[in-house]
This record gives sequence, C-alpha cells and structure tokens, in this order.
Amino acid sequence: MRGRAALVASLVAGLILRSALAPVTGHPWDVHVWLRTAELFTSGYWNVYTVSEIPQFPWGFYSYPPVWLLVVAATYAASGANSAPTWAAVGAIKAPIVVADVLVAVWIYRLSRAVGVGERRSQTLAIAYALNPVAVFISGVWGMFDPIAVLFALVALELLIKGRFTASGVALGLGIATKLFPILLLPVTVIHIRTVSGERFGGAVIGHILAAVGVPIALSMPFLVDAPMNFLGKLLYHTANVGQFTYWALIYPFLGKELSSIASYSMLAALYARLLSRYAGEGVPDAPAVVRRSTAMIAVFLACSTKVNVQYLLWLMPVAFVAASVDSEGIGKRIWGSIAILNVAAVLFLVYVTNLTGFSIDSLGRVSPTAPVDVGLAGTLLVLAAVLAGWQFVRLGTFEVLGGKFDAELVKRFGVASMLTVLVAAALVVPAPRGVNLNCDGERIAVVEGPDSFFLPNGSPDVKLIERAGGPTAVAIPFGLDLFLLYDGRKDIRLDPHVKFRIGRDDWDVSRLASSVRSLKGLGLRVLLGIYAHRGKPLVSYGVQGFTTRLLESTYPHAVKGDLIDFTTRLEGRDVTLASLIGERAISLMRDVGFDGIYVITEHEHRDGVWRFNPTVIELLVELRKRAGRNATLIFDGIDPLTEQVDWVDEVAAVSDVVVLRTSPWMRRLKSNYLEDGQLERIADAVKGLLGRHDLNKFAYALYVVDFSEGWVVPGIQVQAETEELGMLIRSCVVYHASVYLPYRLSSS
Repeated sequence: MRGRAALVASLVAGLILRSALAPVTGHPWDVHVWLRTAELFTSGYWNVYTVSEIPQFPWGFYSYPPVWLLVVAATYAASGANSAPTWAAVGAIKAPIVVADVLVAVWIYRLSRAVGVGERRSQTLAIAYALNPVAVFISGVWGMFDPIAVLFALVALELLIKGRFTASGVALGLGIATKLFPILLLPVTVIHIRTVSGERFGGAVIGHILAAVGVPIALSMPFLVDAPMNFLGKLLYHTANVGQFTYWALIYPFLGKELSSIASYSMLAALYARLLSRYAGEGVPDAPAVVRRSTAMIAVFLACSTKVNVQYLLWLMPVAFVAASVDSEGIGKRIWGSIAILNVAAVLFLVYVTNLTGFSIDSLGRVSPTAPVDVGLAGTLLVLAAVLAGWQFVRLGTFEVLGGKFDAELVKRFGVASMLTVLVAAALVVPAPRGVNLNCDGERIAVVEGPDSFFLPNGSPDVKLIERAGGPTAVAIPFGLDLFLLYDGRKDIRLDPHVKFRIGRDDWDVSRLASSVRSLKGLGLRVLLGIYAHRGKPLVSYGVQGFTTRLLESTYPHAVKGDLIDFTTRLEGRDVTLASLIGERAISLMRDVGFDGIYVITEHEHRDGVWRFNPTVIELLVELRKRAGRNATLIFDGIDPLTEQVDWVDEVAAVSDVVVLRTSPWMRRLKSNYLEDGQLERIADAVKGLLGRHDLNKFAYALYVVDFSEGWVVPGIQVQAETEELGMLIRSCVVYHASVYLPYRLSSS
C-alpha cells in the first residue's frame, strides 16, 4: 500500500506541476501555431493544410495528422476562443497534453506489469517518468503534443500483449493519426500477431492492419478529398528538415541536403531490413520481446533520421524504461545508461533553447529564423547535446542489430574523447551569418507589417532587430483606412484590426503605440505613420492576418470603384471628399501620437492583364501636404518606373518629399505581371529616365525581403543584386518588411 500511495502522490504531483506551468509558458512558435491553427479552424477555414509554407522559414505551420488539429480546435473553442485571455487559451490547449503525459506514466506501470515486471519496480518506473524533468518540460512548458501519440502507442502495445489485436490496431491508428511515429511499431505488432496466431495473413493480422491504417485514413478523409496534395505535402514537410537533437545537425552543413538524405535513408533501410528479418525468423515471442523490439525500432529511427528533435525522446523513454527493466540478456544496464545520458543531453538542449528564445507566453510568435550556432556557451551546449544524443541513439539503435561487441567497440573507439573532438571541431568551423549589404547611404526606411512583428512584447524597440534590419534611419508603421474613419482622438482605439500582421490577442491601442513611437524616437529614428491607401482583405496565412476596409466600403460604397478607392469622391452628408476626411484624421493621429510624418502606400489595380496606378491617391497626398505643412515628412510609395505616365510622376513628386519606386523584378513576377519585361537592367534604365527629370534625393527604391502575412521571402542573392544595381543610381531605399522574421541580416556600409 505504501508503494501504491507513493505512485498516486507522484502522479498527482506530476499533474499539478505540469498544470501550474502550462498557462504561463509555451514554445514561442509551436504554441503560437496551435493558437493560430485553432483560430483558423474555428473561424471556418477548416482545412488548415492549405496554408502555404514560407520559404526559408524552418518551423512551418500546422503539418501533422488531424487528431491534434481537432483536439486543439475543441479546447480553444472551450476556452472562449478570441474572447479568452492568452493564458487561458494556452492553458486549455495544453490540458490534453498534460493529462496524456501523466497517463503515459500510468501506462508505463500497466505495460510493465503486463510483461512481468514486479509491482514495486513497475511503480518506480511510473514515478520516474511522472517526475522526469524533460517530460515535465516538454508537456507542461514547451506544449508539444507527442505525449498523446505516445499514450495511444502504449495502449496499443498493452492490448497487443493481452491478445486484443483489433483494439490494439485501433489504438495504434489513433496514435498514427496524432503523430506519424507510431507507424514504426506496426511491423512489430504484425510479426507478433502472425507468430502468436500461427497465421501468415489470417483474420487477426488483417483486422489489426485495417484498424491501424483505416483509422488515420478515415480521420484524414475530409482533407484528402478537399486538397490531397496539400495534405500529403504537409505530412511530409518534416522529412525535408534537419533536427537539432542529433549528430546530423553537425554533419548536414558539410554533406548538404541530398547526401545527408541518401545516407540517412540507406542506413535506416539496412538496419530495418536486418531487424525485421531477424524478428520474422524468431519463434513465438513472449511479452518482453514486444517492448524490446519496439524500443529497437524507435531507437533505429532516431539513430538514422536527420529529423530528430528533443521531444522525440518521449517516444523512446516509456518503452525503453520497460525494456531495461525486463533485463533480457543483460542489456538493462546499458539501456539505463543510454537513457540517463540522453536525459542529460536533453537538459543541455533545453537550457540552450531557453537561453535562445525563452518560453514566456509574452513571446508567442516571436521566432527569428535560425542562424548558425554562435561559438559561445549557448552554442557549445547545443553542439554537446547533439553529439551526446546522436551517440546514444546510435548505441541503442545498433545494439539490437549488431550486438554487444559492436556496442563495446563504439564506446571504446568513439567514446567521450571522440565526441569532445567533434564538439571542438564543430564549434571552430561554424560559419558567420551571411547577410545582404545594402548599397543605400541615404535614407533607409523600414516598413513593418505590424507592431507585433517589430516591437518587443512590452512595446519597447527591439534594438537587435533594428540592427539586423540594416540600421534604418526611419520606421513606417502602416494602418488600414478604416482606422482613420474611426479615429476621434481617443487613446483606447484598438489598432490590431487595422494592421497587416499580428501575433496574438494582446491589443495595441493608440496609447501603447504612442509610447512605442517615443521609444523609437529616443533611439534617434524618425517614425512615420503609414496609410494603406487601398482596399484591404483578410489573409489566411499562419492565422487570419490582414486588414479590411469594411467600414469604408459600407459607409461610403460609392467611393469603391472596382479594386480601387476613389479618394476624389464627395461624401454624402459631408461637404468634403474622402481624401479630405482621411487627410484630416491622419494628421490628427500623427500629431497626437508624435509621428514625424506620413508614409502613403498605394496598390495598383489589376485589370485586363495590366496593373494600373490609382491617380486619385494624388488628391490624398495634396490634402496631407496641405494639413501637415512642410515640417512633416510625406513619402509616397507606389510608382512603377516601367508603366507610370510621366505627368503622374511629376504630380506626385511635387507634393511628396520622397517617392518610392517599385523596382523589384522578383516582386513583379510574384504578382504575375510583366513576366516578359521585368529584367533588372530594363528597370534600371527606366529609373535613369526619371532621374533626368527630378532631383536624385527625391527618390528611393523598394527592397522586398519578407512578407510573413502573405507568405513570401525573396532570396538574399536577389536582394543583393537589386541593391547593388539600383544603389548606384539612388541613395535611399525602403525595406519591406523589417520584422522578427527577417531571413538574413541586412547591413549598411
């Protein structure tokens, strides 16, 4: 009874500990993805697999089977969805993970008893997992849902041992429909059923396979029918990445993607072929053989796969605990030794990640693309964790195949001394980040997608980001037109619905924006109020992004002409034009917040295969200049040097301090216009023609780098080519967009 009481107390303690951490912590990207995925699903965008991935962004969006999608959407809705505070939504989403992780400890106990481990030892194994710091961190802090799939896999093994083969298949299928790795156990379960039943492909085998395969297919069917290639592409997304909890993290930079993949798959195929041929030739397996074989199958995968992350250790630990306790052929001590070292490696890795990103819910969504490891304490921890983890996965994966003699040689010849040698070598050869050098010694204006992507969670400037964005001289923060219809001087007006990109539900209002603007100006930057002078639309990309102009379109529908806004429209009930009203409100907001000027962004209309400039925006520029005077900066962004009529350029230049030229051939191709004439040389020639009519300092060229809400990244080599060519003609430039998602460093000479 004392042992049972200790077990219950440990389970309760594990549950309380995980539950206390869950609402206030979270991996900045994974938990952000859970929230945005749930938001999409509950908003009616149910097929989240159609959300495109962003090139050069390593974390991707939702790319897992559908069980977790359904769970996260249900818990998000139960928490109150958009009306719930962030901590409540995060806590609700993590609740199934936390409960599943504690139940994994329960099933370690049950599985241990099923294979003949003693009562006291089985209780000790369950306690060891329930209070394991790595398991607590992954479920309670990180928020990864691997414990749910692990639980289904353990239930499947217990049912298999008890002879309930179809039910075992259902449980295994639910695990596969949660995260794909339980499919690694299917060969083990099939071989066990065949040898126990004496039937090669009898009813028991077929029923088990149909259940294991049929359950995930059935749950995936709506997505397969709606967009099969999107669904399958997302499930295979992780095969293209390299994890950081493996020796491949060190080898990959030298071998490259193709050679690394060939080596990985070749090793995996060879070891699995040997394992399965051996298991198929053995006699009737006993219950301990099931967990020993399951441990080997998972360990071989982790030893060979290029994609191994720290949470994958949770796949291995439960079955390895039981396999080590059975102590077949004296391997128990070696398994325990490897598990202990893997836990040390995991702790080192988690210290590194915590130092790199932090796990506060205030940082959700603020993840920069990975850069090469810095040679310092944090980088050393990462490399050491990768070396230790890879070494132990190889030990566990090859022992079952090649036996104890090979393991002894592995320890002897490739032991700690070799690992430390690799550690030092890896630290010495890691390259410095390669960035783009901006040929832009005049104005450098950084346009942001939204305050969330540029400021720290407390609203203060991110100094490191400002440096990474090329050291801008000015920052433009743009908003949709509806904000200017709403603005009446109040400081509590919400800004989030009017920006292009937002991370969470921590509302930005005018008062908070004013504080952030003052902070930027304190760093010596000029800050510009941006106006999206065009219709808005929601963007389904990594959440529901974008802004709308529903208020303008419903209040003044006659001002909407196709895809364009007619700023010369006289407003019903007011003896003013739309340009006059927007200009008045914009200048009022500019002065109240403390902006240094206005940055107007127009959108060209696409009609009959041609993109047309909206000349009525000139009326808005005239109103802004009249109300702001010459002391405030006025910048207009929207001149295409290849197509605009010269008189329009002259009119815009007459009222604007700076005119931004849209000179990127890459963006012209992306927007599906001018595929045949967007060469950089031709654009440069057109720019030269404009420079002959106006002062050089009147113009800036646009550099498009990343747009997270629309989901594109321009290759660094393209940006470098554009800035080198155009920087010889124009001294000033504009960067779209300066954000935490910049894929590479921008620097200015």
